[in-house]
Amino acid sequence: MLARLFNNLSVQSLAASLIVSFLLIGVGVFFNDFHYTTMKLPGFTIQVAPVIFQYSSLILIPVFSAWFNSVLISNGHLKGSHYLVPILSVCIYLFAAYSNQPAMLLATPLIIVIFQHFFAMIKATAGVLHILFNISFLAGLLSFYFPPALIFILLCWAAALLFGHFNLRTFLVPVIGLFAFYFLVFSLYFFFTPFSFIEEFWNLLSLYSWRGFDWDWNSLWPFGFLLLVMLMAIAEYAKALNYAKIQKRQFLNFNMVLIVLGCLLAIIWKGPWASMIITAFGVSVFLSNLVQYVSRWWLKDLVYLSLILTFLFVIL
Repeated sequence: MLARLFNNLSVQSLAASLIVSFLLIGVGVFFNDFHYTTMKLPGFTIQVAPVIFQYSSLILIPVFSAWFNSVLISNGHLKGSHYLVPILSVCIYLFAAYSNQPAMLLATPLIIVIFQHFFAMIKATAGVLHILFNISFLAGLLSFYFPPALIFILLCWAAALLFGHFNLRTFLVPVIGLFAFYFLVFSLYFFFTPFSFIEEFWNLLSLYSWRGFDWDWNSLWPFGFLLLVMLMAIAEYAKALNYAKIQKRQFLNFNMVLIVLGCLLAIIWKGPWASMIITAFGVSVFLSNLVQYVSRWWLKDLVYLSLILTFLFVIL
């Protein structure tokens, strides 16, 4: 029944997807015990009050999800529907907002802009180097307060390979773009602040460490519901590789690489906030693709039911 609410591009469908998203995030905000937290920048620390983060999350997460959904539709990677909006809203909340990380509200719009550039590469016949430079420069800006964003440099190389653009120049340009940003920021710190950018950025990186198998397994079992539908989504992805058009296959392959790299980063890196918000986008794309192409409505609703169960067991 839920899936029928979002299966077209009407104003009513958009309104339904946003209302459901607001309701779910509202429940999460109400039950989560947010506390004063800090957002760290090289040399600076910003304290964020719980009420600011709560209401910002409630308002911005559904809006960001609707924005990303429109990006995918405008690029032709998803059919005309709003299936993704509540899915991505729940994933962003579970993977980032729930852990009381205010930087995610600043990171999410930049991540969406970076994905816009990646998706533009799929259809690009020229200007690929310019796109890669923009992505790596933005990844440098994002890493300024979210070091796991450096994974986008690996994604630049993966995208160039998957989309048929890989050569020596597409290998070097992401590195040049990243260091162009760091050189700019280093100069600003050198002339206008008493801090050493290199030292302060290294201190920020030191917040992350090797995780190994240091997991709180008791807190992971609710994600079994999400894992179930993700396995179904991967099966649908495997079928799509046989019948989908080239650009659709490239789009899905890119998101599979995104999920794999994000999960590896979360396993390897232990820190205040690892890669999970990046992974949320790939997971949402796969789940939306599953909802789009399974024929039975009860299977479509199963995706939303599994997400809601995961959401409720995590927050309660």
